[in-house]
Amino acid sequence: MRTHPINSRHSVAFSLDRHGGLLMDTALYFPYMRVPETPWFSQVLLYWDEVATIVPSGATNLSPFMRGLQDVEMLKLINPDTDFPELSSAIFADGFFQVLGDRSGGPRTKCTSPIHTGKMTWSVFSELDKRGLAVSDRGGFGYRVETNTADLYMAYLASVMSGLRGRMLPVTDRQASMATFDPSNRPLEARLAALRYVVVTEALPTPRGQVAPSELRSFKDQNADKLRRCRHYLDGILAELADVEDAEMRRVRLLSASSAIADDVATLQEQMDRRRWPGVALGGFGAIAGAALGAAAAAAAGGSALAMGLGASAGI
Repeated sequence: MRTHPINSRHSVAFSLDRHGGLLMDTALYFPYMRVPETPWFSQVLLYWDEVATIVPSGATNLSPFMRGLQDVEMLKLINPDTDFPELSSAIFADGFFQVLGDRSGGPRTKCTSPIHTGKMTWSVFSELDKRGLAVSDRGGFGYRVETNTADLYMAYLASVMSGLRGRMLPVTDRQASMATFDPSNRPLEARLAALRYVVVTEALPTPRGQVAPSELRSFKDQNADKLRRCRHYLDGILAELADVEDAEMRRVRLLSASSAIADDVATLQEQMDRRRWPGVALGGFGAIAGAALGAAAAAAAGGSALAMGLGASAGI
């Protein structure tokens, strides 16, 4: 572990691999193949070392925005079929049905959501079909799965994939997907992931409107140290706060810590303004420490889907 100074009073630990190279943190977007063209996703692109989304072979519905991100090497397409052969194991399927059983499938709806065949093995689909929770999508390349079950499955899939590869964090901007995580069981690692996700998306500046992939790439290259330093510093603070139960204490500690990256945040905002990007949004630590923190920490990475997904990945 090597440290990189932020200022005379604070430092941040960077993780290095055995060759001395900086280990990469990857944000894995779910539940859709298409990534959103929103300020939230621009923020993820800027502050995470790598960003990926789950795209099976044969999927052709990539948006021009996604192709642009691929061209400037800001988006990785991960194919479950070829990149994660472990997903065909019985442990993967058993883990999902254990989660599904714990929740009794959630409140069932008459609505269904599509899931590509490359994201769900036949054994999982077959069992869901027997339970009346899925049917073949005759007009497409996948299955139609009862919506709450589909949300749970995609959260579980992203968690298993993250656990198998390491240094990967499932991220989503979809409230229904966040709600699949059961807050009743919150291990320390899951709480840290939730806090990290919320703080980065609330505390660090991002353009309010859409910015071309080439512009995002240029800005990220020119400000790589500041972008990484801000997020890694927050990671260090959050590691200390993950086991703090009292919301007010978290708020006070986050507020006192904000001064450590104030200069970097101000510089990033100024650089964004100079590029005449469509405004710069900044939630600030106050927004994080309020009700949003407790709600998002409970929903985003709290329990069964994430914990069971990580458990299944360890078993595999």
